[in-house]
Amino acid sequence: MKILITGASQGLGEAIATQLAQKGHSLILIARNKEKLERISEKLSLNTTVKIIAADLSLTSSIKNIAESFTKEDSPDVLINNLGIFRPGKASNLKIEEIKAQLELNLYVAVQLTNELLPHFKAKGKGQVFNIGSVASHSAISTSAAYSISKHALKAWNDSLREEVREDGIKVTSIFPSSINTSSWKGVKGVDTSKMIQKEDIAQLIATMIELGDATLIEEVRLSPLQNFFL
Repeated sequence: MKILITGASQGLGEAIATQLAQKGHSLILIARNKEKLERISEKLSLNTTVKIIAADLSLTSSIKNIAESFTKEDSPDVLINNLGIFRPGKASNLKIEEIKAQLELNLYVAVQLTNELLPHFKAKGKGQVFNIGSVASHSAISTSAAYSISKHALKAWNDSLREEVREDGIKVTSIFPSSINTSSWKGVKGVDTSKMIQKEDIAQLIATMIELGDATLIEEVRLSPLQNFFL
């Protein structure tokens, strides 16, 4: 299959790309950092075909240009909306600009890119969309209000889209992980990252779901650490 991954230059996005490359899937990797994409592409190209696109997806024009570059024959079969940001901030002093900034990357990009690719999926009579949410999609985090708002909104959109397009043969799945062991925790004291959710496990899970039969839809998956990771 041909799989498009956003936010693919590091962390969970890179782990997903690595796992899917090992499975032999063709990849389209999108991120802003071209150098990081080139490094990943050089490594993964040993196992599969990799196309990289360095673009700022916060720009609607970038999303349209990417979507218009695909023909029916070379368009993705699977879209993984992994792009997102996390910024702390309490609800009591939250600024509208902070909400907009996180909605832009945690919701709007996924909505716009998915809508641009849906005609290709419908023409094929099949397709799959994965949206990387968060435990904050279900339970708000008091110290990260704008992030929680954006992830709640992502879940609402995901659920609406899932029910709309399932009759078109298109699968829409939400992944709701708790804290993931990525470089964002580097330098944080009092945290045992070995007890967090490992990004490779999420990547393996997604690879498995992609290989399921066309008649089976996994609507959502919630993941949490087995043990407390704070020391």
